[in-house]
Order: sequence, then structure tokens, then C-alpha cells
Amino acid sequence: MNECKKFVYDWPRPVVTVDAICVSIDNGKLKTLVIERGKDPFKGKFAWPGGHVDKNEDPDVAVMRELLEETHVHATPLQIKQLDVQGKPGRDPRGHYITIPYLVFLRYKDMMTARADDDAHGFRIFEFHPGILSHFDLAFDHADIFRAAYHKVMDLICSNHWVFLVRAGRWMLDDTFSATDLREIVESAGGGSLDPANWHREIRDGAGQHHVKEVREEPSRRRQKLYEWAGPPLASKW
Repeated sequence: MNECKKFVYDWPRPVVTVDAICVSIDNGKLKTLVIERGKDPFKGKFAWPGGHVDKNEDPDVAVMRELLEETHVHATPLQIKQLDVQGKPGRDPRGHYITIPYLVFLRYKDMMTARADDDAHGFRIFEFHPGILSHFDLAFDHADIFRAAYHKVMDLICSNHWVFLVRAGRWMLDDTFSATDLREIVESAGGGSLDPANWHREIRDGAGQHHVKEVREEPSRRRQKLYEWAGPPLASKW
């Protein structure tokens, strides 16, 4: 066998892409960012930022690169979490495309700095809830990815909200934050309102004492306590 053709195959193989499902919080509501596609297929439709994985490129690197190229929004490896893999034949009119969606956790102020570029003609920020799908169509199978991403975030919050806050919430909040900021992320999972007094006790005496520390009181009439994370970001993937 000719060595230069040893790993050259005659049959076609799928194309691999990545999608960035950005998640942030503003005024107690989870938010997400979509782009308006500037090229066919689905030109003019909304979609997740994303694109092709380059040759010899790690998909983790690809999703951060595509997000930066299309929106000028920067993310680090600690801010991303692979959601799943979508590869049903027929999901893309260009051929057999397999996409790897990622959750990307961002501060809302960083999301607001987005500027459409590259393949993106524009962008919009919406509430991160499947109910908005009744108001507009997403390209490809991105509505299904939206629903999967939403339910994954809800599951992560409900299964252990402190793990979610430490892993994801820290990238959604400023360096200093209030107990209310933390509580609103947990409440966004739809489990109802948490009692503020019980939440303060959980921070002071419960699981929260291992993850956050008080730094000062806000100089206002309410004198709200402000906190910061007790340790550096966890370096391992989750």
C-alpha cells in the first residue's frame, strides 16, 4: 500500500461544526445571544454563533474562536461546557453535518458588547427560555438544541446549585456580588422564590460558607452585604 494514501478513504465522511449557546443573567432572568445569519443556508434566520472545526483543531478551541469571530465576545476554557452531539442526517441542507453544542457562561455586560462580524449579519439577545421559540424560527435544528440546552442548565442548577454557582455562576456575575445575585441564578431554574433569610443563612452557615466570603457592605440605606468567591476557579472540566 502506498504510504501517502494509507489513511485516505473513498467514502464520504460527515463535517463537524460547533455551536455556542451563551447563557447570562440580567434582572433575575437568564439571557442568551443569537446571531442573524449573513449567508445561506438560512440567510436572515437566527442561529447560535458557531461554525466549522478547522483541520487539527480541538472543538473546545473552535467554539471559542467562532464565538469571537462572529460576535467579538471572548470566552475561556473554564467558561464552556459541552452539551451533547447532534448529528441526525438531514439536519443541514449542505450534507451530513455533525455539530457539538457548548454552553458558554458569560457576564451580561460582556454579552451586551457583542458586535456582529464574519458570517453574522446581526445579533439579538433573548430570554433563555424555550417559550420564546413561538415568536421566531431558528435555523437548522437549533430550536431542538435550544430546548436541550435549557433543560441541561435547569438540571445542573437543580441537582446541586452550589456546584453550578461555583462552576458557571462565577462567570455570569461581577467579581463582587450580593446574596440576591446568587439567589436569582438559583431561582431562574423555576423552582419558585427562595426565602431570603434562609438563603443568607445558607451562605453564612451552610454550603455557601465554603464557596464565598464577605468583603464589605454596600454603602446604601439597606447596607447589603457584598461577597466574592472564596477560591480560584476550578481548573478541571465539568
